[in-house]
Amino acid sequence: MYLSDLHIDGTPGLLQVILDKIKDIEVDICIFGGDYRMAIYGSIQPTLRSLQQIVRQVQASEGIFGILGNHDCIEMIPDLEEIGITVLVNDAWSIERQGQRIWLAGIDDPVVDSLVDSVIYATSQEELTAACKALDRVLWYGYYVVPNWYLSSHRLAYSPKFKQPKTLPLYYSPNQLLMTWWDGTAR
Repeated sequence: MYLSDLHIDGTPGLLQVILDKIKDIEVDICIFGGDYRMAIYGSIQPTLRSLQQIVRQVQASEGIFGILGNHDCIEMIPDLEEIGITVLVNDAWSIERQGQRIWLAGIDDPVVDSLVDSVIYATSQEELTAACKALDRVLWYGYYVVPNWYLSSHRLAYSPKFKQPKTLPLYYSPNQLLMTWWDGTAR
């Protein structure tokens, strides 16, 4: 389940709609994509009370995770974690099932944020093209994966030609996941 840009304090009645929609739904993972509140200053307590009601109703067998959005502040992290959301800020979490592993990562990168803004607010085709190319280069260099949003199905790209060592290096970090892969067909 992916819940993002709730701005829960900015839309009267939204909390009840969400609670009604997620009632009795069992999922593997719940991810909160940030922007929990509409306001960017002031007390976060009303937003936290609403989020706590949502978290209590979520049935996620592998956990509830979140990141911060541009309406959220770093001071929210302890409160979010207290209500049951594992917040990923420059951090990653591994979930393993039946010998398969998936990594969730939360990236806080001002360069990426700035480039995304450049894409959103481009005023010409040339600016948009340049911003998209720059963002693409930064994302590739950082080995970031951008999920597909607003699709009724999920896409998965996989090739059995890629291999990963059974034993990871001593000083391995989850951020280096793709750096440990190789083309298993190369000789």
